[in-house]
Amino acid sequence: MSLLYCDTETTGFSPKDSAPFEIAFIFVSTTKDGQKYEVKKGFRLNPLNDTIKYHEQACLTHGVTEETIRSYPPANAVIPQIKSFLKSCSKGYGLCPEEKPYLTGYCIDFDYRHVKKLLEDYGVSLNNYISPRHLDVLKQVHSAKARGILRGIEDCRQETVAEFLEIENIKSHSAAGDITTTREITKILHEKGVKLY
Repeated sequence: MSLLYCDTETTGFSPKDSAPFEIAFIFVSTTKDGQKYEVKKGFRLNPLNDTIKYHEQACLTHGVTEETIRSYPPANAVIPQIKSFLKSCSKGYGLCPEEKPYLTGYCIDFDYRHVKKLLEDYGVSLNNYISPRHLDVLKQVHSAKARGILRGIEDCRQETVAEFLEIENIKSHSAAGDITTTREITKILHEKGVKLY
């Protein structure tokens, strides 16, 4: 089985007029003989154009300025790299070529919709490289809370859960930091008997 963890930082909140400027992935696969394989990959790009805008409200979340985003490589130069990475993941890096990975993340629908739209704008279909079924770590967290494993947490935000589980605070509101934290939450809850899938 293969998982493709994904997290984004975006220029806004709706894929209609915003897009990712940072995308982080962790590909995790377990072979039939139990061998684990993990690849981390991150991309920064400038998606801004006449349609994709920089929204000040989003900056309040991630703190990245429009000037910084405009300094990143243009989207059309980075999309082929993302496509190449996704193609390798869809073939399981030769370990599990018979199945496409499950896109996985914290509130994964937000990231999925943004990455899907970004790639579509450049003629690439994300769905060609991933399983139709996505795995949301937030659902795993809700399950853990219902079973009393996260008893007493005030909310189910990623930062709150990470603090409760004593996960070292890796830079939050960066795609690379958030996806690493998400992966750790999944692993710890799995060890406590709460499965992601």
